Amino acid sequence: MNFYRAFGLVFRSDIPLGSLAANHIAAQQPDVDIRRGTPARPDPGVAVDDMRVEINADSLRLSVPECGWFDVTGGARIIYEARAGIPAEHMPPYLLGTALGALLHQRALLPLHCNAIVHDGKAFLFCGDSGAGKSTLAAVFEARGYPLLTDDLCAIAADAQGRFSATPGIPRLKLWIESLAALGREGAEVTRIPWYEDKFEVAMSRAAEDRRYPVAAIYHLRQAGEDAPPGIHRLQGLEAANAVTANIYRRRIADLLGRAPGYLAESMSLIRTVPIFRFNRRWGLQNVIDDAALAEAHLLGVKMTQ
Repeated sequence: MNFYRAFGLVFRSDIPLGSLAANHIAAQQPDVDIRRGTPARPDPGVAVDDMRVEINADSLRLSVPECGWFDVTGGARIIYEARAGIPAEHMPPYLLGTALGALLHQRALLPLHCNAIVHDGKAFLFCGDSGAGKSTLAAVFEARGYPLLTDDLCAIAADAQGRFSATPGIPRLKLWIESLAALGREGAEVTRIPWYEDKFEVAMSRAAEDRRYPVAAIYHLRQAGEDAPPGIHRLQGLEAANAVTANIYRRRIADLLGRAPGYLAESMSLIRTVPIFRFNRRWGLQNVIDDAALAEAHLLGVKMTQ
């Protein structure tokens, strides 16, 4: 068995989870058990993108055409089964993606589609759609000496006083081959991501220590344009709330789990205590260094409000 620590939880898995290799720990009582089995199939389930999803009591049943079936139960267990002919290495990306996102929702955490860095003991989150440049920006910050907290998925939670914090998550970056070249990381040890010919995982070289970090600010990455000039500005009220809810990881699954009232309340609490910023950035690798410098200058001036 393999044991890992991420998102403040101990995972026990019967399959190696390469993306968590840097978080491998000695055997101990797990919070989450991941093992091969025979998950119940959605019948027929609800379409979510190209997947089928069904909720049954405290269980979420998931069918993914590219790889197989998953049963996520009680925020504590994931049972998986690969489709015929699917190699074992195709399972972990979904175990640590959609299935994990569902499990975090079951545990009433607030998972966001973002990367996060650490500065002065605080977490700064960069959210956005796939392709918004989250991982590439994070790689630039790492090269500038900032510890990285997580890639692609960040789970935050509030304490009894309503202060939001995040814990280290998945200690790798997913980068396109063009980004590796532009950032001078062609020689890094990489692992190709299944289903992609030119996208790779690269281990973080500067990962954050395993503890909780207060969330200091959240940046929502959007493409700059005629009606959205490049720059960073603070969002307030409904705009801030929309920026948070738009970046909830697998929000449709959260809705099916009945989490909408919870995540809406948490989002409203979050925008009252953490500044939310719109970061209109210019797409393209030729702009990422300048954009990272702009973001760095901005976050260095952010004052904690929690």
